[in-house]
Amino acid sequence: MTEQSRIDLFVDWAKARLDEMAAALKALEAQVSSLDDRMREDAQASVSKFQGWLGDCEKQISLVQEQGEGAIMEARRTIEQAWEEFQPELAKWVETAKSHQATFEAQATAQLKSWQAMMDDFMAKASQMHEANKGEAEAAAARFKDEAKRAESQFEELRKAGMASWGAMSEALEQSRAAFEKAARQARDELTKAGRK
Repeated sequence: MTEQSRIDLFVDWAKARLDEMAAALKALEAQVSSLDDRMREDAQASVSKFQGWLGDCEKQISLVQEQGEGAIMEARRTIEQAWEEFQPELAKWVETAKSHQATFEAQATAQLKSWQAMMDDFMAKASQMHEANKGEAEAAAARFKDEAKRAESQFEELRKAGMASWGAMSEALEQSRAAFEKAARQARDELTKAGRK
């Protein structure tokens, strides 16, 4: 994998996380007004915390784009730490505001948009390759698309089930995140190899 491919992979991963955080934040903000005064104040403090994490993480993405591959490790560590703090804080508010479904929908939609954006990027890159390599690149993009469809069908099953627990919803989101990272890495590797032939 080339340096640019590693940077692209990091940026895709980071933006997917941030998009999901932003979507969950928006879902939480929509629920704040339904809380009592004391809880509303606490929720507003959490909203401010979420906004701070998002801002810090966006700066990390910019640093990697400016400084290159050498900045990835620290940026990833910062984003993972923010994510680790975000998850339990979000879970607390999802339970308090009884917004399981709305938050799940927001995060699932953000994930699916990330899958789609990366799929579009892979297809665009595949179409630009030399004819001899195009088949391999398109096959890599198709495998990525299959993984995206699997994630979407898992989300759809939970939607149909209705009132699944936040734990079940969180697990489905986590599985999709892991599949996204693995599929993205494999597709980038395969596109890079196809581009070298």
